[in-house]
Amino acid sequence: MAAAALTSRRVGAAFVFILLAAALLRLPWLDRHDLIDDEALLSFRGIGYADTWLGSLKPPMEAFASRQWWQPLSFHDHPPLAFLVQHAFLRTLGATVWAARLPFALAGIATVFVAYLLGARLAGRRYGLWTAAVLAGANYHVWISRVAFIEGLLLLLVVLALWLLVRSLDDPRAWPWLGLAVGGA
Repeated sequence: MAAAALTSRRVGAAFVFILLAAALLRLPWLDRHDLIDDEALLSFRGIGYADTWLGSLKPPMEAFASRQWWQPLSFHDHPPLAFLVQHAFLRTLGATVWAARLPFALAGIATVFVAYLLGARLAGRRYGLWTAAVLAGANYHVWISRVAFIEGLLLLLVVLALWLLVRSLDDPRAWPWLGLAVGGA
């Protein structure tokens, strides 16, 4: 019994260390550099939560002579959840580079957490720790978590959907949550 408690404490300590490492690789100096490429466009669209931009391509809000009920919700080229999440952060924290990137950094840390859950569910806690540790330090995952590209949130939803799929095989109550995760992605 004491050995199991010790092992459980070690797993817990290792898991906390992995999450702290993931946070230390994703959170510091988010605003050190300007927004790049699509970050600026996506953040601009997240500020007002409007499907509009400057340029020759007309978005659905401007495509019809009269306003249609669905136009503000269309986001025909990107999923609306990413804009909604970023809008909440930009509205709460101000229109800054840090506020634009923070939701995606937090999503990256959450992805490491859910990757642990998925690995532990599939092959045990030790495998879950390895899964989380590798993802926490994976350079492309760190990078996509530090920029305001929607893929940071998308990866969280995909890994969450995989975990919920595996979980739903044993617990049918997870099916609606799986549907929400897939729909959000």
